[in-house]
Amino acid sequence: MRYALALIALVQAGLGFGVLFLPAGPPADMVAMPGMTHPGEPGFAGVPWNLALGAGLLCVALYPRLAGVWLPFYCGMTVVLGVASVSDLVRGLPITGRISTHALTVTGLILLLVVYRRVRRAVPRSAVNPGRTRSLRDRSSR
Repeated sequence: MRYALALIALVQAGLGFGVLFLPAGPPADMVAMPGMTHPGEPGFAGVPWNLALGAGLLCVALYPRLAGVWLPFYCGMTVVLGVASVSDLVRGLPITGRISTHALTVTGLILLLVVYRRVRRAVPRSAVNPGRTRSLRDRSSR
């Protein structure tokens, strides 16, 4: 699972680096978005997003114990992405080119959940929270 998560992380980060370093125009489905000031803006809008998601997933792939730290943030970002996508669909904006990156994000979330569950099962309860191993009687006898 960690290898699949690392692969998703590299592809996600590659999307961000690709926009930064490869000469290309903005995606065809984003050219006519209202509120954009110049044609290059839509292409660069996802760079920090993709780099952050890729970097976080790569850290979790390398250090699985970080899954519990990264999971709430990644879930929040995925929910924001979903709300923005639904908003674009309701307004009638074409998002066909972005659906593949959204699917990549959801796949990353699923893999992150699997890694998190495996780490939780592998770590004994006393190692996670050593203060909980003593009973209430032991604490009151001090």
